[in-house]
Amino acid sequence: MSTTVRDWATVRHFTPAEWLYDPDRVEWDVVLLLDEQRDAHALTLPGVRYVVHCAWEAGGHDAADSSHYGPLATAVDYHAEVAGVPVPLLDLWLHAERFPWSGVGLYPHWYSPGLHCDLRRLGRDHPSLGKRWWRDVPTPEGKPNYKSLDRELLRLLLAREEVMP
Repeated sequence: MSTTVRDWATVRHFTPAEWLYDPDRVEWDVVLLLDEQRDAHALTLPGVRYVVHCAWEAGGHDAADSSHYGPLATAVDYHAEVAGVPVPLLDLWLHAERFPWSGVGLYPHWYSPGLHCDLRRLGRDHPSLGKRWWRDVPTPEGKPNYKSLDRELLRLLLAREEVMP
């Protein structure tokens, strides 16, 4: 965990208000890493913008010990867009893999498909899935449907492949 003093003036692409709920309860390393990732993404995709869905939250996630909870959240959920057009999830995922996130979850069924990236203790949130997973539509019983990366996900991502402007 970072012992660095929080200085939002050093963050190039986000304001505290974009981190919703309580930006002071987000691990500073998460903020800095997503800012660095967004900065690098603009080199290959000019005009890219990252939209944070949530980082710290008091509730609403499937795991009782979610990386979004605690005194400091170690996770961020987000999507990316250029001029209001969503960046394809496959492209966003491949770019995020260049950075030292401990866990990356793909969420193709969100309203704006995006990623969950975290600096969690490995294996804590989804020990059976490893460090990479995706969330499919809920089961018929309405339960969350987390899966290891598989062909089904790749088929879904490739079927949705779009060309950015």
